[in-house]
Amino acid sequence: MSFINNDHQISGGNMRYSISSLIFLLVLLTTAVLSCKRENDSTVHQHKETEYQTAIIHSPYAYVRISPLLFSARVTELERGETVSIIEKSAEKSWVGSKADYWYHIKMKNKTTGWIYGSSLKLVDSSSGNADTLLKELAEKDAETLKKELHGKWWSVNSQDTFTNQVLELFENSKYKSYYRDHEKNAIDGFYSIDSTNSMISFDKGTTFKTQIKYVKRGRTYCLFSVNEKNETEFKKISNELDITEKVEEPAAQSPEENADADKAE
Repeated sequence: MSFINNDHQISGGNMRYSISSLIFLLVLLTTAVLSCKRENDSTVHQHKETEYQTAIIHSPYAYVRISPLLFSARVTELERGETVSIIEKSAEKSWVGSKADYWYHIKMKNKTTGWIYGSSLKLVDSSSGNADTLLKELAEKDAETLKKELHGKWWSVNSQDTFTNQVLELFENSKYKSYYRDHEKNAIDGFYSIDSTNSMISFDKGTTFKTQIKYVKRGRTYCLFSVNEKNETEFKKISNELDITEKVEEPAAQSPEENADADKAE
C-alpha cells in the first residue's frame, strides 16, 4: 500500500514539474516575442528627418500606404513621374523581397499623406533644379520605350469592332504615315511626338483623322483613340511588321471622300 502511495507521489511530482516547465517556457516565449515586436516597432516607427524635400516616383506604379509596413492598407497609387514632398523617413532600412530601403512619409499634391517604399522614389534636391532635369529624363525614357511598343500598323475600327478606312503606321524613329486604305500613295508623312504626361501623340504634318491620338494601356497591350468634338475613333494594331501587308477582313474599298463621310457617320 505504501508502495502505491509512493508511486502516486512520484507521478504527482513529475506532473507538477512538467506543468512548471511548461509555464516557464510559455513565459520565456512570450517575453521573446514581445521583445522582437518592440524592436521591430522601434525600427519602423522611430523616424528621422531627411535632407531631401522632394522626390519623383521612379517606378511605373507605386503604392502609398497608411503606415510604413508592406501589408498596411493602401491610401492610393501613384504613377511614374509624379512629384511628392518628403516629410520624414524611417530610422532604419527594411527588407522588401531582395531590396533594403527606407520608408518615406510623403505628402502628395492633394495634401494627402502616406508612406511609400524607397525603391519607388528618386530623391532630388528641389533647390538645385534637378527635379526638372530628372522629369525630362524620365519623359524621354518613357517616350523611347513607348515608341518600341507602338511601332507597327494600326487600323481604325468602328463601335462594332469592324475595320474601317483609316491606317496609321508608327515607326520607332518617330516617323509616321497616315492614309486611307488603298490610297497609300497619297499618305501623309511626318514626325510624331509623345507627351507621356497626358498620354497623347501629336503629328507635325497632320493626319487623315485631323486630331491627336490618345494612347491607353490595357493589360499588356495598347489602344489608340482619335478624339474630336463629334466622335471617337479607335485604332487597333494589326501588324508589327510595316513592310508586310497582313490579311484582315475589311470592308470594300472606298474613295477618300467616301471614307471621310463614313468616318463622320461612325
